[in-house]
Amino acid sequence: MLSARHILFSAIAALAACAEAPEEPAFRAFDLELTQPSPYANYLSVAPGARDAALPRPGQIKSRGFSRYLREKTGCVVDSSRMTATLGSRKMPAGYMVPVICP
Repeated sequence: MLSARHILFSAIAALAACAEAPEEPAFRAFDLELTQPSPYANYLSVAPGARDAALPRPGQIKSRGFSRYLREKTGCVVDSSRMTATLGSRKMPAGYMVPVICP
């Protein structure tokens, strides 16, 4: 009886060690201001939420993680079939106009 209990607890401990915590979106670390110019606009403005706040890199804007972040915040997702426009210079962007699809 004691060995069966020991085996059961060992199996539970092994399964718990294999479990992983859900990965949080990397974009929560950014302070972003998301603006949709009109309810039917095909683009969403992504700008820093505070002065001197960091912006995601252009590659991050096109990622699935950013699309999930947008869906959580606005209900829209990134439209990867269209190009994202950089506002300001490419080296130091002031923001992005991101193409979106909204339900």
